Amino acid sequence: MLKTESDDTSYAWLQGRIEILETSWSLQAFHLAFGLAGRKFPRRVPARDNHSDTVRSKRFGRVLPFSWTLDQMARTVLLIRGLEQQPGTQARFVKDILDTADAWEQIAVYSSMSLLPAPESYLPLAIHGLRTNIKPVFESIALHNPYPADFFPQDAWNQMYLKAAFIESDILGIMDIPRRSNESLSHIILDYVHERWAAGREVMPAFWYATTHYLTEGHLAALQKLAEHKEQYQRAVPAMICKDNPVPALLELPLSIPDSWDWHTISQSTN
Repeated sequence: MLKTESDDTSYAWLQGRIEILETSWSLQAFHLAFGLAGRKFPRRVPARDNHSDTVRSKRFGRVLPFSWTLDQMARTVLLIRGLEQQPGTQARFVKDILDTADAWEQIAVYSSMSLLPAPESYLPLAIHGLRTNIKPVFESIALHNPYPADFFPQDAWNQMYLKAAFIESDILGIMDIPRRSNESLSHIILDYVHERWAAGREVMPAFWYATTHYLTEGHLAALQKLAEHKEQYQRAVPAMICKDNPVPALLELPLSIPDSWDWHTISQSTN
């Protein structure tokens, strides 16, 4: 992908850096190349098409590199080559990079963790990264990234989901929400909804998604209230939940939404 999307000079530079790292490894050479990649490759997402997406899916599995910029891809290649030279010390090596990295370099590291050797060893680093105040860095961990779904313990995953809602990230970009949703998170969501309503504020519709299979009487009462909301996209929430979990209390409500609507539809309506 880098070869076809970048110019010959940039690609030749990357190949030369890789050769140096493989034949005469040094930390200085790695850090220099990792930093320069942002100058050699543009911060541009390649054009997408169905064929290339299929090829990338087969090669990368659950990782979604079609949302990456070219400089991000180049840094990922360099990072993998660097880690191959650090057997047994990969986590320390990645931590040292993150400690001195700028935001774009951090994004390259966090978004590629599932592709790196010994991915489970970076778990403390990924969880710590959730504390960042830089929204794009947080989203490189939380959104379109299989790492949290595959490796985060429940508490960390719940915290990530909640922060994504608090900072108004595209919460549906979190992977495997149905699989990772849990009773504890569902209770927290309901408490937060009541706090927002008490303050006269709304909740983004997609925030409810994780409650679908963990409904209590309190959830049902709140959803009944939403069914009477003046805003159509808020009224759609109980209908969307009912699609996946047709509990009697919801089936009794006057729910009606277009057949083509899904969680993405009502999520995009608020963006």
